[in-house]
Amino acid sequence: MKDEDIKNTELVDIRSGLTQKGKVRTAVLLGQKKGRSVKLSLILVILSLQANPSAFWIYLDSAKTATPYDWCSQFARNLRTNDGVPLASLAKFALTTGKSLSPFKQVENVDPPEPSAGTAIAGELVKNFETLTQAGPNGSSAPHLVLAIKNFSDYSDEMLAWLSDSLNQVFRESKFFKGCRFVFSTQQISDREKSFFNSFGFEKVNLVEVEPVKSPSKVASKEEVETKDILSTPKAPKDPSTNLPLPKSLKKNDLSPSLKKVSTFTTDMDIKDAEKLLSSFSEIEKEYLFLSSYPTRISRYTLEHFESARQAALTYNWLSRAKSLHAHIRARTYF
Repeated sequence: MKDEDIKNTELVDIRSGLTQKGKVRTAVLLGQKKGRSVKLSLILVILSLQANPSAFWIYLDSAKTATPYDWCSQFARNLRTNDGVPLASLAKFALTTGKSLSPFKQVENVDPPEPSAGTAIAGELVKNFETLTQAGPNGSSAPHLVLAIKNFSDYSDEMLAWLSDSLNQVFRESKFFKGCRFVFSTQQISDREKSFFNSFGFEKVNLVEVEPVKSPSKVASKEEVETKDILSTPKAPKDPSTNLPLPKSLKKNDLSPSLKKVSTFTTDMDIKDAEKLLSSFSEIEKEYLFLSSYPTRISRYTLEHFESARQAALTYNWLSRAKSLHAHIRARTYF
């Protein structure tokens, strides 16, 4: 892949390009490895797909998908949609796929792995996904699908080879993955990443510099620190039973003044709009809001897919008491 095949793009263009009628197939969000703005941008991109209720999206972290088995398992567990299929069908898909992948778990210990095993495990995932989507409103038509991978440069060479070879081959043979969109976050675009894009068959890559990758010796300015504080959510403590205030410490209906003035929520916002909207929330309130933005329907059960049971309960209890927030939610069945 040549340098001219990598196009510098704005985040707003990526969001519109990932819609059902958009033309963006591959986007790379460039930023710090642990930068919260990269994660926030991925979430904003994914949330923009809610304009198409039947769309599907998957968010994968390279740290949790270091092998083909892990990758396919996380795909099955993390698949989300608004109205593409019923929630019960998603749960059944995750369970069925988990069972069909279990024979391949032992194969991961083989060094080097058999090429046929890499293709077979990808085939099981695709077969189950086809069965799932055929039962949806789109029937046998290719669904609107976006796959987001965080810190994909952290993958080993063997894992990148599996993605661009075995998985790519199976994806291309299935009409249900035709037009699948990809969003990657990374710290850099080196020859290694370019080789992966070329092997996968990406003709054009849209690059967005979400935040500069700072060297360890650089001292952040006051403005950078303040922006990071606004965008960030606090890291989860190692011991979930410590460092988190109890729900009773939150005042009932205590929402920020800026939120009370908003008549409707929209995903057509840029990073500055998001900063402004979130700036008046406390750190713990922002953590609750970020966590609750993942599932389509909020309950203690769905939130536990993304956090500990205690943190899910804290989030749900706060949202349940925030009555003025409920008035801004379009769908009354959101909770």
